[in-house]
Amino acid sequence: MEAMMRAIMRLAADTARETAQAFDPAWLGILRAVVETGPVAPVELAHTLDLHPTSVDRNVRLLVDDQFVEIKSERESLNKTLVAATAAGRAELRQIDDIGVDFLGVVVEDWSSNDVCNLTTLITRLLDNWVQFQRGVARGAQVSSEVG
Repeated sequence: MEAMMRAIMRLAADTARETAQAFDPAWLGILRAVVETGPVAPVELAHTLDLHPTSVDRNVRLLVDDQFVEIKSERESLNKTLVAATAAGRAELRQIDDIGVDFLGVVVEDWSSNDVCNLTTLITRLLDNWVQFQRGVARGAQVSSEVG
């Protein structure tokens, strides 16, 4: 287990470092969240991505300037704004992901397709279990606060 944990931590750290050399992690995280989940309130982006609200505001402004996102007002509430991806933003994220896929392809170019499929299956299973674990921890914390 320790070897697996170290390998995961190293891969995550190396990937984060390499990505941060090309893109601001907050900028990319916001773009990805908005493209993948649809329009979202800035406060929800801050919470989901664990970013300070001023970081969200600054990066949303940059994304608006780049025309990758747009700000929309929610019809039911004049006070709530949503950040929505534009076609250019979706295309930009697709291009970023394509570069990542190409890079990964070079890294595993001598792997069999069976090895790639097996690792993908195992990583997906690990991620699914991680999400279930996080939800269980969150439910446990919620129950504890309600009881206490």
